[in-house]
Amino acid sequence: MFSRIQDLNRYKSDCTRFEFGIQGVLNEHTKKEGRALFDALLQAVMNFDQSTANLASRSQSKAHMDHAAAQEKVRDTKIAMEAWMMQNAPNVHMETTTEFDK
Repeated sequence: MFSRIQDLNRYKSDCTRFEFGIQGVLNEHTKKEGRALFDALLQAVMNFDQSTANLASRSQSKAHMDHAAAQEKVRDTKIAMEAWMMQNAPNVHMETTTEFDK
């Protein structure tokens, strides 16, 4: 069974941080820009998780190419979202703990 990015605590924490960052922006244009970047990241993660599930059921070369493209999209959208956060919401941080920290 493959782990999905959507199920990871770190991803959930990042999503919460991005939501807070977007909500805290007063300029509507900038807020819409952040929302569009965040929506693109959410879609990229869903596509990546789906491509991971497809690895076992599709032909190797096609599934691998789809998976690699999906991985690249997640990386690019996460970088863009983090850059937006650094510029527009640099003081938004989330405390995270895991089972291993307890």
